[in-house]
Amino acid sequence: MRTLAVGTMLLAVTFMSACTKKVTIGKAEVIYRGTATEQEAQNLGEALKAAQDFGDNEARVILSNRIGGT
Repeated sequence: MRTLAVGTMLLAVTFMSACTKKVTIGKAEVIYRGTATEQEAQNLGEALKAAQDFGDNEARVILSNRIGGT
């Protein structure tokens, strides 16, 4: 189980490193990739901030669109 957790963590870190497109909302980040746009990421971050305390704490959300859907 420990190996799985480490492998999962490495995969997550690798994914996060590969995603350089992001917007910052307070202390939180919306990372976006695929066909997602900066405006869509900004809109998502603002909607999450309005719905809860997103932005007040460190957090990361990934927005990923692909051709033909989300």
